Amino acid sequence: MTFHYFILVETIILTIIRILLLLFFSKKYSHMSNKHTCLRGIMSLVLESVYIIVVTSFLIDVTSSFNLGSLFFILFVHVTGVEVVYYWFHRLLHYPKIYQRIHRFHHLEINPSPESSLCFHFVERFSYTVLFSLPVFITSFVLGVSFQSIMLYLICFDVLNMKGHISTSNDVKNFSELEREEGENPNLLYTSRYHHIHHLLPTKNFSLFMPYVDKLFGTYKV
Repeated sequence: MTFHYFILVETIILTIIRILLLLFFSKKYSHMSNKHTCLRGIMSLVLESVYIIVVTSFLIDVTSSFNLGSLFFILFVHVTGVEVVYYWFHRLLHYPKIYQRIHRFHHLEINPSPESSLCFHFVERFSYTVLFSLPVFITSFVLGVSFQSIMLYLICFDVLNMKGHISTSNDVKNFSELEREEGENPNLLYTSRYHHIHHLLPTKNFSLFMPYVDKLFGTYKV
């Protein structure tokens, strides 16, 4: 496998799009003004881009032409595999000793913000990066994967991730207060209120984007 310049160019384009999405969500929906947290998020995206370049240049074969089938297969693997693995990994992160050393950093904000969707301990962030790249690895071996499919997957991922970290209120500090706020019960995809509950009740709502896993294992709460 060899390095292709189109990978570098398209990774730069992807990184710019992802940073602009972060800035947009932070400006429009954030309840806090924390430049340090936003810069950490940007740095996280830049480092992830380096990982993308290495993986797509030296570990898997990617094509420069768009392949709709590879995109659908990536989404299929995500829905059936990544969501379940993430759920159990997330529960592991709440094991007291691991939580105190690693995952606690993400829970410092009771009211989530778009910036916090990208801010984790380095070990946790790198673990997520590897986990979320599994659909790409599997698709490349089964069907072959186009770089545009990877781009669309990550952009959709970021939108859902940041949308789920929009705080429902600036001053909600406990679940009883959140119960009084109106909000739709999530079915297919989670909502910001759904994830906000997890920050208030850390033993509930461990799912990534799809609440079906919480429903399956008895940790669903609305």
